[in-house]
Amino acid sequence: VGHVRLLCLAFDGAFSRSVPMQRESDLTDAHQRIHAMLGLGHNTRTIASMIGVNERTVRRRINELMDHYGVTSRQALAAIAAAPHERST
Repeated sequence: VGHVRLLCLAFDGAFSRSVPMQRESDLTDAHQRIHAMLGLGHNTRTIASMIGVNERTVRRRINELMDHYGVTSRQALAAIAAAPHERST
C-alpha cells in the first residue's frame, strides 16, 4: 500500500506540472515536414537539402517545434514524431 501511495503522489506532482500537448494541426506545413523527417532519423543537413532551405532555417524550426511540444532535446522531439498516434480527420 505504501508503494502505491508513493506512486500516486509522484503522478499527481508530475501531472500538476504538465502542460497540454499541442495539436499537430497548429503547426505549419514546413514544421510538420521537418518534424516527420526528424522522426525518420534525418539530420539537419539532410532535411535542409530535402526541403530546399538552409541549415540555420531548419535549426530554427526545430527549436520552434521543441517549444511547441514542450521538450528540451531533439531526441525527445524525434520520439514524438516517430510515435504512433491517431490523426484527427
